[in-house]
Amino acid sequence: MLTAKKVKKRFRLLLVQLLLVLSFSLSRTAFAVDYIFNHHTQQQAISQFNLRAIFTSRMRRWPDGTPVKLVTYNYDNTIFIDVCSQMNIYPINFKRVWDMVIYSGGGEGPIFVNNREEMIKAVSSTPGAIGYLESVKKGDEINVLQIN
Repeated sequence: MLTAKKVKKRFRLLLVQLLLVLSFSLSRTAFAVDYIFNHHTQQQAISQFNLRAIFTSRMRRWPDGTPVKLVTYNYDNTIFIDVCSQMNIYPINFKRVWDMVIYSGGGEGPIFVNNREEMIKAVSSTPGAIGYLESVKKGDEINVLQIN
């Protein structure tokens, strides 16, 4: 038999779960990003799994053998934070992974940029580079990577 105390407790739990689901779904649909890549890279499309592998330093070469060079905004940038949440990576874990790669001598870290123009310039001038923008505009001379 359910007592009033148990009913109240279950109701609170249900309410908290509902609020979490609503806040998560609203935050996930509010942001879209275009992933961009260097024109020398042969890759035209990539899976979400491989994209996440690039961001966590598990995929270091493109299929054609070109080294992958990640170009990203600074850790406190809202676009960077949104991209991390879209990939289910906490920004602090992103930082930890790359710090470990850099300080263990396992490779070079990402290229950090401050704004849209720097992102486009860094990606277009670095062979094997991949980056992201809130949206690509018609005048941007950059290739957009298709996500499968």
